Amino acid sequence: MSYRHAFIAILVALVVAVPAAADEWEKRFTVTGAPEIRVQGGDAHIRVAPWDRGEVHARVLTEGWRISDDEVRITAQQSGNSITIEVRIPRTNWGFRMGHRSIHVELMVPRHTDLTAYTSDGDVAVSSLHGKFDLRTSDGRLTVRELQGEIRLRTSDGDIEGTALEGRLEAIGSDGNIRIRGRFDALTIRTSDGNIEADVLPGSKLAATWSLKTSDGNMILRLPPELDAELDAHVSDGRIHLGFPVTVHGELSRTRLLAKLNAGGLAIQLRSSDGSIHLERL
Repeated sequence: MSYRHAFIAILVALVVAVPAAADEWEKRFTVTGAPEIRVQGGDAHIRVAPWDRGEVHARVLTEGWRISDDEVRITAQQSGNSITIEVRIPRTNWGFRMGHRSIHVELMVPRHTDLTAYTSDGDVAVSSLHGKFDLRTSDGRLTVRELQGEIRLRTSDGDIEGTALEGRLEAIGSDGNIRIRGRFDALTIRTSDGNIEADVLPGSKLAATWSLKTSDGNMILRLPPELDAELDAHVSDGRIHLGFPVTVHGELSRTRLLAKLNAGGLAIQLRSSDGSIHLERL
């Protein structure tokens, strides 16, 4: 047997002989009223869902890692209704490892909760909550559903998808598509490399200027018939497609549009550097 074949045989034997590490951690926190929760997930996937209890249940599941001071470290602190959970992997532990590795953080929380959740390399999914939300991932997908309140979503490399949202939304991505649907008072959407698709539901109103911008991608914006606003759209390399009548009070061309919707009001600013803008009725 050659040295190469012998080395491969040893690696296979090690994988078969040594089972993948797996571990679980959980903790419950009693709260009164709406909690303020901060989760620093490291490289974990984070999932948050509601329940009708006056407590927060946190659980961390690992595969390929042990939960210990040497591998996955978890710290949890509570002060009144403020809860902080951190999941970290010591830098000295990023060595050669065989097999699949993952970390999942799962939280069950009261329906009225303020949530801040960060992860470096994982997905974030949050559903059916009211409050203030600041959700970020450096390399992963953000999926939110039935959130109401002030919502901030950021990802450096991944898609953002939000449905049944209500309130004030800021969604910013560097490399990925953004798809949102909801009733909005304030709306900011920006991606450097991706498409934007936004459905604005009836009952929405402009409490501030709205801004949608993509540097390299197409944009589809669907608006309800009764919305009062000024349209300010511009494309650098593409064209504007208008699917409903407007009152033009400025420029109207293939790449520029200044117009009024119904009674007018605050502006909806739409920008695409390399792509087209499609305006449609919902």
